[in-house]
Amino acid sequence: VTLNSIISQAAVVNATKSLTTTADNIEKTITNIGTVNLNVGTLAQTITGSGTTVIDGDVALNTIISQATVVNTAKSLTTNADNIGFALTNNGTVNLNGGTLAQTISGSGTTAIGGDVVLANNLTNQNIEITNGSLIANSTTDYIGNTNNLTITNNGILDLSSDDKTINTVAVNNFPIDNSAT
Repeated sequence: VTLNSIISQAAVVNATKSLTTTADNIEKTITNIGTVNLNVGTLAQTITGSGTTVIDGDVALNTIISQATVVNTAKSLTTNADNIGFALTNNGTVNLNGGTLAQTISGSGTTAIGGDVVLANNLTNQNIEITNGSLIANSTTDYIGNTNNLTITNNGILDLSSDDKTINTVAVNNFPIDNSAT
């Protein structure tokens, strides 16, 4: 179903079914057992269930998504890391503006750090850009693995040590540092 109007009551997307809409149209909680495709907008309501949320546009997230989420190629998700409540496959861009990343982000995309983000899980197969703020290792972080590019610009900080543990592995193919802004 493609929806062009507002969902003003709680809704369920059944297994093998899909709902395509702008994030702004969702005004109540969605229980998703199928697929919810968000093509643009700001999501302010919770999506739960065993289904998958697919980001197929430029979407901002102001609430928790507690299910598998996929960011498609050339698409973006902007959120606080605390709002990622389940493993995320990122083939586009995930912009994190703060919080604690407790879930794995994998895929072939870019994770951009634009605030202070505590890394409490692993980032794999991502390009990582720290443009402002910092990416801080947590005691549960084991690695930043198979990273294609790690870019630090402006006043970005990569803090790989915590009080009780250091990251075991940082695998980076390309590591440019731009100090031109300092």
